[in-house]
Amino acid sequence: ITHSDYTKSLRNTLIIKRTLYNRWRCFSEEHNISVFIYILGSLFIYFSFIFAVDDLVIGVPLLNRRKPRFKKTAGLSVNIVPVRMKIKGNQSFLDFLMEVRNTIGEVYRYSSLSSGEINNLAGNTNNNNRKLYDICLSYEIHDYNLQFNGNKTIFKAFERENESNLLT
Repeated sequence: ITHSDYTKSLRNTLIIKRTLYNRWRCFSEEHNISVFIYILGSLFIYFSFIFAVDDLVIGVPLLNRRKPRFKKTAGLSVNIVPVRMKIKGNQSFLDFLMEVRNTIGEVYRYSSLSSGEINNLAGNTNNNNRKLYDICLSYEIHDYNLQFNGNKTIFKAFERENESNLLT
């Protein structure tokens, strides 16, 4: 077994040019939404078209550390929550983004549920292989000019095979 066997993934990474990101940020600020909501809403529309569906679920990782004390704690405390949206053909893009923003607010209220609890509530058991979400979006902002002790840093994602439906 080689190292590449452990890091094999069907993951797709999209790096957005700063000029385009800045345009999205301006639009988002103008309409009182975050760039994350803009990207998430755009992906819902794009993948509903690609998959030819009007009902799509995207998994969204959450840090799951609400209080400052927990934010200072070392270790992994991430959960992936399903966000389900139904695409309406007669809805404007901006109206859809507002709906995504409201839905995310609702989803965040349940962020403390574990993946096991979410699967149980969705009717997923060990006996069936139903996926909880169609794709997963990991929205990450990196400072590529960051230095550590005067040394330039690089960003490297460690991918695993179980991330076969991840979009970063």
